[in-house]
Amino acid sequence: MPLGLILFSLVWGVGSWLNAATIAIPSAGDTTLSQSYPDNNLGGESFLESGLNDNAEVSRALLKFDVAGNLPANATIQRVTLTLTVAHSISVNASVFSLHRAVQTWGEGSKTNGDSGGMATVGEATWNARLYPATLWSVPGAATPADYVAAASASQFVIAEGNYSFSSNLLADVQTWFTNSAANFGWFLISEDEGTFDTSQRFASREDAPNAPRLVIDYTLPPRPHVTLTSVADTSLFEDDPDNNLGAASLVSGTIGSSGSGKRSRALIQFRPEGFPAGATLTSATLGLTVIRVPSENGSATSTFDLHRMAQSWQEGEKGPYIQPGSGGQADPGETTWGDRFYPSVPWSEPGAAAPTDFAAAVSSTTTVAAEGVYYFTNLLEDVQFWLAHPDQNFGWIVVAENEISLRTARHFGSREDPSPTNAPMLVVEYIPVPRIDHSEVAGNHFNLSFVTPAGLISLVQYRDTLATNAAWLTLTNILPSLATQTNLVSAPFSASQPQRFYRVAFQ
Repeated sequence: MPLGLILFSLVWGVGSWLNAATIAIPSAGDTTLSQSYPDNNLGGESFLESGLNDNAEVSRALLKFDVAGNLPANATIQRVTLTLTVAHSISVNASVFSLHRAVQTWGEGSKTNGDSGGMATVGEATWNARLYPATLWSVPGAATPADYVAAASASQFVIAEGNYSFSSNLLADVQTWFTNSAANFGWFLISEDEGTFDTSQRFASREDAPNAPRLVIDYTLPPRPHVTLTSVADTSLFEDDPDNNLGAASLVSGTIGSSGSGKRSRALIQFRPEGFPAGATLTSATLGLTVIRVPSENGSATSTFDLHRMAQSWQEGEKGPYIQPGSGGQADPGETTWGDRFYPSVPWSEPGAAAPTDFAAAVSSTTTVAAEGVYYFTNLLEDVQFWLAHPDQNFGWIVVAENEISLRTARHFGSREDPSPTNAPMLVVEYIPVPRIDHSEVAGNHFNLSFVTPAGLISLVQYRDTLATNAAWLTLTNILPSLATQTNLVSAPFSASQPQRFYRVAFQ
């Protein structure tokens, strides 16, 4: 029985620096259990009430989030924070409120009356029932351990209107729901002072969209194949010393000066895209710049920086020992300055360079910088691919502050000469290599094939019985990403009645 092996790769997704990400998940359901209205459902109200009111009646809130439906299947959860907002405080006394993991299903419902909800219908949660009318809580209002876990997952002291964050032990709960979504019944929000009058608080529900509950999850993904490139040239254009070259100094962009008329500066950075396996499909490119100094005198303004692809060549030069601040030194012939891309005879179209002659008017990427730290310019794949196709036009990027009028918008970025290599500009390019089937064999009534999948990639094994272009590929199996490169062995049954079958392996 002839067997065909077809190999190709698919492109999927956008990479992230160090594969770290944050997601804010909205509430998937929330309601209040009210002792004041024991057979009412409050699932459509704009608030979640918890605590003891001035009539000695208790309320408890329920809320849940779709964790598994919002996180990638191969995510590793690092940190979890739930933010609740008291939009209008009704309490007299402060109270500690705790989250307890629910262990029974319940129905949010949709009843609203501006305050007390409405008579529950089938399947809605009330003070007496978790699924009205037939399925009751273990006791009215729910109790531990039958309805929720006794130990609090997180607690917060609440005294007035404002935002309150719960974090301490929520990761364990969210991890449970991530790996077993069938066990995700959310949390009870319970006042720890249900014996004290006037501790009841109203937290915004998901019907109050601006203040709705929000679950923020920080997570990482397995590292995808990538190359990390450091700049091969970088320098700054410095209006305050227009004939100076700063090729060996820190990079600076923005407006310098604390009084009077500020002077502009712009940074130039160039990379050589290389190091990818033959035939690889590039999937993302991200530039990381490290801010090593911000203006200190009279404070500093938050700055937004744009990245533009350069359209003219320039020469890094070697002036300026690596000091902060550094204004370089008098340029030698051929070095780049504020006035010239090749000092002193080849000027920019305007001092400091200008679009569209010296750099593209279109912005390749943007980021906002407040303080020291690492900042990222994303979605740069188009520029990198352009340089790979046109290496003679690879002149790098220019970093331009969007606000070059206000004072103290300048930032010093680490250059390739920085004493700390980790401060140098870095371009991370992720790619998908060409899949290769390393071994195949017929064993009994099975066809076996093996291949290697790099860390962080999904493997797809598909088949069809013809090479006709309109024939659909059918999925044999998908293999989720792993943290390390792994060898996969896949076995497919076949019968003597099959004249032929073709297989292919793809990566995502």
